[in-house]
Amino acid sequence: MEDNREKGYVLMPYIIKTVKTSINGETAWYANKWKNLLLKIKHFFIKPKYLKNAHIYTHKVVNPSLYVVVNITGDKNKENH
Repeated sequence: MEDNREKGYVLMPYIIKTVKTSINGETAWYANKWKNLLLKIKHFFIKPKYLKNAHIYTHKVVNPSLYVVVNITGDKNKENH
């Protein structure tokens, strides 16, 4: 680490930027705000497939016994592994 500082190297994390997000093959979101605005205007007039079927899932009953609370603190996760 000290050698890298003397050479002028800076270690940085590699961050992946998502350019667009698609749901069932249909683009739902762009990182570019102008493309995203045009996509919202398009979706106002032409509903994509994933929005046309959304009414099927809105009234679906969720069984709470299938889900548990997960602790995200570091100490408790280390004990479990």
